[in-house]
Amino acid sequence: SHWNDVEVSLFEHWLAENEPMSIDEFYQQQKNQAKIVSGILKPYDRIVKNRPGDFLLVNPITQTPVAFLYSTQVDLTKKVGQQVSLRVSPRPDHHFAFPAYYVHLVE
Repeated sequence: SHWNDVEVSLFEHWLAENEPMSIDEFYQQQKNQAKIVSGILKPYDRIVKNRPGDFLLVNPITQTPVAFLYSTQVDLTKKVGQQVSLRVSPRPDHHFAFPAYYVHLVE
């Protein structure tokens, strides 16, 4: 999928500047440094160039977007419409209005 290609590219770029390790070790290091974000998960299905995720995290009170999200490890479609807490690592947001995150797991 598109996000697998994005993740491989990020890993290869990271690997060029850091000590050699596997992609699994890379993700484990990212999980260890990850932060928790919370909100309601909604699909982001607009067809736009360089979109930073397939999902939006929305503030449950104001219903405004907080972040873009995607994952190659977690099936986020099962959580659409639900209040979630997610362990995430930052990803490029391509100058969109909100930060973008890679989801490692649902807390």
